[in-house]
Amino acid sequence: MNSRRPALTVLVSFVAVAACSAFGPEGPETVRGAAILLHHGDTTTVTVPTSVRVGVPVSITATSFGGGCIAKGETELTLRGLEAEVRPYRYETIRLPPNMACTSELRIFQHTVTLEFEQPGVARVRVFGLRRPGETPYVVEREFPVLQ
Repeated sequence: MNSRRPALTVLVSFVAVAACSAFGPEGPETVRGAAILLHHGDTTTVTVPTSVRVGVPVSITATSFGGGCIAKGETELTLRGLEAEVRPYRYETIRLPPNMACTSELRIFQHTVTLEFEQPGVARVRVFGLRRPGETPYVVEREFPVLQ
């Protein structure tokens, strides 16, 4: 039993050093950015109700694109009267250590917010994101009535 203990100690030490090397100071670097709403001609789908009543919660859903080294992030909502701003985010790995790679896949993420309006009128929802290629801002706007 004693002859196995040094071998086990060496093995555990090797695994610990390898793990620290793979994810240490030269590990992947990830940044947060606006979600990709237009990807090489494929565009987001923004789902809003045809109408809603004052004080009744409603869900707004927008799709974004990712995959490989792009993961879904949070979704922020700002509501001012009948104006809603939806800002979905992504996390993108921008620097990989040697011997690591991103897969070449396309994923579709759903970002959902719930809100309710306090007054009747025409609600305007704007979803802010990014166009790729080009890395330029991309905004989708939808309107629907808020009934008493």
